Amino acid sequence: MRFGLVELRLARFHRSYSTLQEQRSANPQELRRDLDRLCEVLDPAAVDRAHLTRLLKQCGILQSTSEARRLHSWIAKTGLDRDPFFANNVVQMYSRCGSIDEAARVFHATPRKNARSCEIMLAAFARSGDLDSAKQMFDAMPEPGVPAWNSMIAAHFHSGDSIAALRFFQRMMAEGIRPNPRSFVAALDACSRLEEGDFIHELAIAVGLASDAIVGFSLVGFYRRCHRLDLARKVFDKVEEITAPLWTQMIAAYAKAGHLLEARALFDDLPEKDSVSWTCIVAAYAHRGRWIEAKQLFDEMPGRDVIAWNAMISANAQSGRSDQALELLLLMDLDGVHPNSVTFLSALEACTNLSDASRGSKLHTEGMLGSGIENSRKVSNALINMYGKCRELGRAKAVFDGMSDRDTVSWTTMLASFAENGDLEQASRAFDRIPERQCVAFNSMLAAYAQNGHIEEAKQLYDDAIHEPDIVAFTTLLTAFAQHGRGEQALCLLRAGDLEGLEMDLVSFVGILDACACCGALTEGRSIHQEAVLRGFQDDVTIGSALVNMYGKCGQVGPGREVFDGMPWRNSITWNAMLTAYAQNGHSAEALELFPVMILDGAEPSEVTFITLLSACAQAGLLQDGLRVFALMERDFGVARGAGNAVCLVDLLGRAGRLEAAEEMFAWVPVEERDTAWTALWGSCKIHGDGGRGVRAAESVLALDPVASTPYSLLTEALVMPHLEIY
Repeated sequence: MRFGLVELRLARFHRSYSTLQEQRSANPQELRRDLDRLCEVLDPAAVDRAHLTRLLKQCGILQSTSEARRLHSWIAKTGLDRDPFFANNVVQMYSRCGSIDEAARVFHATPRKNARSCEIMLAAFARSGDLDSAKQMFDAMPEPGVPAWNSMIAAHFHSGDSIAALRFFQRMMAEGIRPNPRSFVAALDACSRLEEGDFIHELAIAVGLASDAIVGFSLVGFYRRCHRLDLARKVFDKVEEITAPLWTQMIAAYAKAGHLLEARALFDDLPEKDSVSWTCIVAAYAHRGRWIEAKQLFDEMPGRDVIAWNAMISANAQSGRSDQALELLLLMDLDGVHPNSVTFLSALEACTNLSDASRGSKLHTEGMLGSGIENSRKVSNALINMYGKCRELGRAKAVFDGMSDRDTVSWTTMLASFAENGDLEQASRAFDRIPERQCVAFNSMLAAYAQNGHIEEAKQLYDDAIHEPDIVAFTTLLTAFAQHGRGEQALCLLRAGDLEGLEMDLVSFVGILDACACCGALTEGRSIHQEAVLRGFQDDVTIGSALVNMYGKCGQVGPGREVFDGMPWRNSITWNAMLTAYAQNGHSAEALELFPVMILDGAEPSEVTFITLLSACAQAGLLQDGLRVFALMERDFGVARGAGNAVCLVDLLGRAGRLEAAEEMFAWVPVEERDTAWTALWGSCKIHGDGGRGVRAAESVLALDPVASTPYSLLTEALVMPHLEIY
């Protein structure tokens, strides 16, 4: 390895790192205090320009629109808004807050605009995806410079037209405008296929910028997205001046692909480790479920800041370790580190996963109120989502009504909350009130119909309102068809999407594989598998897990195991999918043999894991094995008795003829699951000829659901069971 053999010139930071450092220093409470002190000053000459510039940046970084308006009001009162420098910074501040209309008003009111003013406003339009306004601004510029061209490339990309973005880059080159490193960054962002990125790479070589650290950073990121670590490493090795961000990007590329040994080796070779590189390697182990190593590295990390804590909290929340995520939040407070909006977003995700409105409400009322964080639009949207999914619709609506600056996400999240709680009428009203019904709004309403079983309405909306092929809408409707037993319609839609040339992304691949699993479409599932391999998705853990599940549901355990064995790493979902494939296809012994391998691999079993194992034991009549699994569940892994595993234990004991013990288990079965448990016990009574208990089981099912026809059939059959003793 060349590092250590030659003198390494390590440039400390470029744009991505300086932004991270600004985020680390930005604190809502400190910003509010600074603004309070500033508003007491009437003479602008008494305020340091650098301090004022820092406040403008912090308002934008924290995306605090309310504080941004306070600061803008003070600047306007003191007359500093007539200074192009401060006017430009106010425009940029509102742009970072997502308030493009306010940014545009300040821009148009600025009396002495300069070229930089136009470039900043153009960049604001570009980031928001407002391509028409960006085009008007660009066309009005007499001689647009390279930053303006870069913004136009970004504008096309953010509006969803990657092809046009690349064409604009080619037009820039054709008109003799020499691109700078940011030009290549914008162009590479727009590349989705390997050949596109290769072409941009060749152009960078031609103009002598391929060895630039910023361009190298984006090239490594692009090849990382294409799952071509070999090409990423070639770029990395050819960059003349390796920067800390580039080094960390290469570590992240290895980690994303599951190559933790290479990631760790590169981290250990890093001459000057900073908090970003430390956070990167900690997050790499955490996201791979290697919690022991992640915690060890985290404990060794010097000067853990809010970004590092956020990485650990987020990794736990996203991996289903929600209780651990909330425990880390408490430890973070004890460590004297103040949470920011990102911290609360992860903590709210954990509360949402746990359906714990109590802790979520405590975070809201005790952690956020008065700190300024509650004014963040992203945090408000997360609160709406949390309350909605925790069945606290009134609180979700209160947060929504209290927002002064709603965006499309706010409206669609409120719409989804209504749908989550079965209120389609309110969801429809929210849909009608959305100011700009973009594609995401239609997709949210489509999902609302599908979630509540209104499949015909979902199909009608898809046919009437979504004119251009949209992969999100397509996947939503396909999954709805599959989950509601409309396999033929799902397959017809799948074929239609193929004819329309829909460009599938990773999420759509997973949705389509799940649909194939639901309707047993093995032929189509194999075709999607082949396409995923061609697209380089085969190493992605989500795709791998969906493939294992699809093959298992289609009765093809062998191909599912081949996918499983070929995965570079597996999470708990992958292991559960393989266990379920074995259990559902009668391979109980294989499921039990796989379980200890799962534990040795470091994956944490969940309630789903034990439900699967108990079901496998019940189907195979393996009573002792099942009882051992049940004991392990509580004693060694701390998984409490829940509805699912209690029902499985009833079935396990019943099938083994331990009918009295099975009936005693009903003390652990929640009311909403008792019809399933009584039905399972009735089946065991039929097997073992206990008519009296069979009648009692049938009568219990009938009492729980007197309208359904099934209980009457069970009762009729129980009455003619042998050894009948009516109690």
